[in-house]
Amino acid sequence: MSKLTNAFYTAVSLVLMGFAAALVAIGPISLIHALLTGRPFVTAMVNSLGYLILSLAVFDVARYVFDEEVTRGREMRNAAETRRSITKFITVIIIAVLMDALVALSKAGQADLNQLVYPVVLVAGGGGLLLILGIYQRLSATVEEKVGASDEADEAAKAAEQA
Repeated sequence: MSKLTNAFYTAVSLVLMGFAAALVAIGPISLIHALLTGRPFVTAMVNSLGYLILSLAVFDVARYVFDEEVTRGREMRNAAETRRSITKFITVIIIAVLMDALVALSKAGQADLNQLVYPVVLVAGGGGLLLILGIYQRLSATVEEKVGASDEADEAAKAAEQA
């Protein structure tokens, strides 16, 4: 079952990386197409930037899935490991949300100021996620201090059994 699971996560990661690569290609192609068809350069550049930012987010998610599910291929062993893993994943999400907010702010600033609601909601959501991540870090660090000694003792006992 483990090989099937690893194959599935590998396939999903590769497909996501393929999508990310396609987005990297689409960004400059759409910019060139806009220049050739006479669309405004700044709007085309902002759209291309949005594709590139989205490609970074998709690639980071693919890399995270591959690293956590295929490369490591095991359960989390202690609180610190779990905290680091969750922090990495949420950080990728926060970066994607805030980058999208920057692109949306730029687009809204060029068009109609009534369209600023979506970017402002994204910035607020990204800020909220960042605040929640900070709270999670603080609470999990406290738990880690309390549980850390027992996790280390459990790992030492398992290592002794294997030896």
